[in-house]
Amino acid sequence: MATETTIALRKPVELASISYTELQLAEPTADQWSQWDGLTGAEADIHAVSIVAGVPLPAVRKLGTSDLLKASRFIASFLDWQGSFGAVAPDEWVVELRKPVAHGDTTITELRLREPTADEWTKWDRLSGLEADIVKVATVAGVPAAAVRKISSSQLMEASRYVSLFLA
Repeated sequence: MATETTIALRKPVELASISYTELQLAEPTADQWSQWDGLTGAEADIHAVSIVAGVPLPAVRKLGTSDLLKASRFIASFLDWQGSFGAVAPDEWVVELRKPVAHGDTTITELRLREPTADEWTKWDRLSGLEADIVKVATVAGVPAAAVRKISSSQLMEASRYVSLFLA
């Protein structure tokens, strides 16, 4: 699956004397995703496209629905990891980051995951949604949540699903 695409708009959109003729999209980061997490329907789609494409919200609101849906479906394709861990969760799972993440003086190239301890579970047990996924992965991988927010959304979901296997 391509992690970037350009969508030529069927009809250009004008805003503040700027003409938008295309949307340049890439897989959203966890931080980008968190900016529309909790929204639903058309509002979620409009915000997601605005954030990922870097196009002002008022301009995205002027898009034709077919262009909006094409863009939002591309973005959504990264938000549901479809991989498999097999019948039993392995003792360790390593997510090799497609794009290394710089955090302070450190560059993170992978997330090493394992079964969480009961104490670790308490760090995200009362959280919900995307924030719970971010804290869960950060805690088990031993990296700052700020670094996890920079990884790709599909790799966040892969990591979160692995850890969740131990909680079922």
